[in-house]
Amino acid sequence: MALSFQTKAIAVTAVVIVGAAVYFNRASSAPEFPPRPSPTLKGKKEFPKIKSFTSTATVHDGDTIDVLIDGKKWGVRIWGIDAPELKQTCTKDFKEVACGAMALNEMAAIINKRSVSCEFKARSYNRIVAKCFAGDTDIGRELIRRGYAFNYGQYSKDAYKADETYAKGAKLGLWTMTWLTPECWRDTNLKGSRRGRPSRCDL
Repeated sequence: MALSFQTKAIAVTAVVIVGAAVYFNRASSAPEFPPRPSPTLKGKKEFPKIKSFTSTATVHDGDTIDVLIDGKKWGVRIWGIDAPELKQTCTKDFKEVACGAMALNEMAAIINKRSVSCEFKARSYNRIVAKCFAGDTDIGRELIRRGYAFNYGQYSKDAYKADETYAKGAKLGLWTMTWLTPECWRDTNLKGSRRGRPSRCDL
């Protein structure tokens, strides 16, 4: 006997309700998965608890060296200075010159393959900030006096201001060129810059 349209509709509705009940019952009884662990910072290392250290040094750029502490490699930002970035160029006699590479070479000449002795000052991201010496030579001060780095006054409280004045007056290194300050160059050129080019950097 043929079923009426109303009877068919009631039957279909019953099937849907039963199926939904079975689905939700299975879902409620399914085991819970453990939460996904939080990601960790790539390359993150525990900072050494030291006030000073001595190490061989590899020059990374004009104001950064790589050292070994307890067998681990660390980047050390030389305290109190700011030098042109490695890829930074400046202008001299109307020609573009690789002033960032020049600063690196000058740093290498100051260290001259000697071990460095450093005094821990602070931490910056995943690097150590330290005042470093090659023999009796304050590396940061010497680099500024040769004209290949700037006094980073906001951090050094102008500890090297007199040395910068000397290099500027003697027209040494960068003081014979036209340049953006390293900070302005970073804000303008480096990928992922957080601030963009500030108005004070406009020449």
